[in-house]
Amino acid sequence: MLSNKATTPSTLQPNNPFLLTWIGMCLRYQYEYDQMDRDAIEVSMAAQAAFGSSSGDQSDAFPASITPIIILENGKRVVVPSYFGMTPSWAKDETFGKKYAYNGRGETINEKPTFQAPLRAGRRCLVRVVSFMENLGKNRWLRVSCVNPEYQLYIAGLYEEPNRHRKTISHCLITTTPNELIEPYHDRMPVLLSGPGQDKWLDPKTSVFDALELLRPCPADWLAIEEFEELRRDQKYLDFGN
Repeated sequence: MLSNKATTPSTLQPNNPFLLTWIGMCLRYQYEYDQMDRDAIEVSMAAQAAFGSSSGDQSDAFPASITPIIILENGKRVVVPSYFGMTPSWAKDETFGKKYAYNGRGETINEKPTFQAPLRAGRRCLVRVVSFMENLGKNRWLRVSCVNPEYQLYIAGLYEEPNRHRKTISHCLITTTPNELIEPYHDRMPVLLSGPGQDKWLDPKTSVFDALELLRPCPADWLAIEEFEELRRDQKYLDFGN
């Protein structure tokens, strides 16, 4: 279900239970799920209803919504519900994550307290990715997806355990400088990990130094791009440039 075995290309894995789409290098999720992970997704949806976070559509997720992430428990990958916007216990209030910590720059996560604590404690997660998008202006968009459309990629993230602000886990996603394919369109991109990279990132025994070494732009030949017309005019987008 959540195999950590590398495929060809080694970063890509099939039969994804949920789909994540980034719009305008922002933080908008769309997720699908197969029967094998149905129970985990139902837990996520139940948590979303119980804790009052909603994206407005079960297939969409923005900061402040409850979405599935992958973490390591007892040496095995599991899918768990998580609040999108990492919220440490010391934060002033529960809005901290959705305002300031829905993504972190790979270059500085070991310096900023918000990200440093989970990084050093080994609280690392993954979010499965199908595509991310960039607004080109004049109603045109760029979609960045896997070279092989039957496979998906994985974004590196960090998470906090439940605390006085959040009754669920909360998480952020990690960004890095763009590769040569993305650079003409945007100055940031999500960190996409290979099969072995996924294992190292999730493993709490991986040193901070080795974990940080993984936070690099993926090779351009993992990805394909295409332009398309604007999806719909009522969508709202978030800045991904922090």
